Amino acid sequence: MKIGRFLFMICIVCSLTSCDEIAKKFGYVSADAIPETPTETDAQKAQKEKAKIKENIANYVKIIWQNGSYCIENNTDYTLEKVSVMTAWTQYVDYEKRGFQEPRQFTYIPAHSKSTSIEYDNIRMHDMKGQIYEIKCSALGLY
Repeated sequence: MKIGRFLFMICIVCSLTSCDEIAKKFGYVSADAIPETPTETDAQKAQKEKAKIKENIANYVKIIWQNGSYCIENNTDYTLEKVSVMTAWTQYVDYEKRGFQEPRQFTYIPAHSKSTSIEYDNIRMHDMKGQIYEIKCSALGLY
């Protein structure tokens, strides 16, 4: 009687072990092997990247000054629908130094490119400066 129970227990243990071996062979995964926290999907990674760019947009969109002209440089992966810039400079008018300001808008600047350059008279216009005050990019949620 005791030998029968012993053999019965050995058969049960062997069958459970063989089930695990079969499951490994066919690629079945037990519920214990599934991680509790889901892995990050590509969409979530893209959202994080967009949020990072949006928070640090000044590092990606800049004014480039070159030999009497300026343009907007877009170093993001997204098209910018509109970039508004306020330019300021000093100029002598009737032998008097005066300050001037002028807003400019650049539209549809593709990803990783520069806008059309705007030329200015660097002989008459001194200390030309500019500041970006508005960026519209619907892909990044900037309106």
